[in-house]
Amino acid sequence: MLAVSSVRIISTGEEALVERLGRFERRLHPGLSFVIPGIERVSIYASIREQVLDVPPQPCITSDNAPLSADAVVFFRIKDLARARYAVDDFRACVTNLVLTQLRSEIGQLTLDQTFAARERLNQKLLEEANAVAAGWGIDVTRIEARESDERGARPVRDIHPSPEIVSSMEMQMAAERKKRAAILQSEGEKAALINAAEGRREATVLGARGEQERLQMEAERTGQPTHSPLEMRP
Repeated sequence: MLAVSSVRIISTGEEALVERLGRFERRLHPGLSFVIPGIERVSIYASIREQVLDVPPQPCITSDNAPLSADAVVFFRIKDLARARYAVDDFRACVTNLVLTQLRSEIGQLTLDQTFAARERLNQKLLEEANAVAAGWGIDVTRIEARESDERGARPVRDIHPSPEIVSSMEMQMAAERKKRAAILQSEGEKAALINAAEGRREATVLGARGEQERLQMEAERTGQPTHSPLEMRP
């Protein structure tokens, strides 16, 4: 019975830590290992494969004071299980709160319109800042991206949801922009029509004057008297 309780089998992709009399003693790697009952115990048994962590939706405020809700999904891997166990109390909760804090901070530096166009920049920024802190916990944050993106098209924020008031305001703004563009197009069309009409009248006047000049010239040639162009006689 004592021999059985001392046996530990670690699976591939897993790792365990052993404490002896309350102090960290060694790591257990995949395969068959033994611990001393009553003196040693397994402190933690965890996966060292890449893991996914959902960051729940959080209220954020943009730099132009627009409230919205944003969430993210984080991929990470434990690089040093000893630090993940002893340097921080709950590494999953710490990574979650770290990304939440950074997400709020980064969105707070952007306007509402920029949050929909700056996801790639947010992705890189969040990844760099998360790793700068999580490295001390033995955690390597591999990706912070949108769940609905393609295989490598990472985006940091999975969803950004403006409040209903903001959505209504954006819809009104878009409707106003469409009306403005329609009015501009209409005025430009009217302007082009007036210019074309004026050009037509000018060309008709010039052609008429030239026709009159040719008629007078032909008449002068018949009578032998000089003539003046209607264009030259105009002040």
